[in-house]
Amino acid sequence: MGLPKIGAVLALDGEREYKSAISGINMAQRSLRAEMKLATENFYEQANGIDALTVKQDILERQQEAQKEKVEVCRQALAKYTLAQEEAGKKVEAATENVRQAETRLTELKNSTGATTEEIRKQEKTVQEARAQLETANREYETASKKETEWKISLTNATAELVKTDRAIEENTRYLSEAEKATDGCATSIDEYGKR
Repeated sequence: MGLPKIGAVLALDGEREYKSAISGINMAQRSLRAEMKLATENFYEQANGIDALTVKQDILERQQEAQKEKVEVCRQALAKYTLAQEEAGKKVEAATENVRQAETRLTELKNSTGATTEEIRKQEKTVQEARAQLETANREYETASKKETEWKISLTNATAELVKTDRAIEENTRYLSEAEKATDGCATSIDEYGKR
């Protein structure tokens, strides 16, 4: 009985590219956080002034764009690994069925009076191969499941970062609008803001 071959290693193409993209985005985000620290120090005494709020707005908007990219990369990776997990699950089902059929055939041969010792040995080997393929399929499924979970967590964290930045942009926009309307160019509702 010929069994379909199942690859020994689940090849999750693109993982290196996804991780590289995330690494590049994380580097850009670190750079923007450093830029924000510098702006905070440069405008230490004028944190609620138009110039300070404008610089902050620019940095926040660039952070937002980087985070949107990160969310998209995570979405793409999650979709890929969800599909890989589904395909691995199908391989497990097929391998399980192959084991069942091989074992059934072996039992039939052992109970048959007309089966030769050679036929039984060949079928025992077929059962061993089927079980080995099932083990490989189970490992592939576990690997795909782990990767899918990792990317779900990454997507959730990236989305949370984006929501936080969106909120900061909304808040800064309100302060900037207030500062633009003020005669002295400062937002008064954020007197405590300069102490942050």
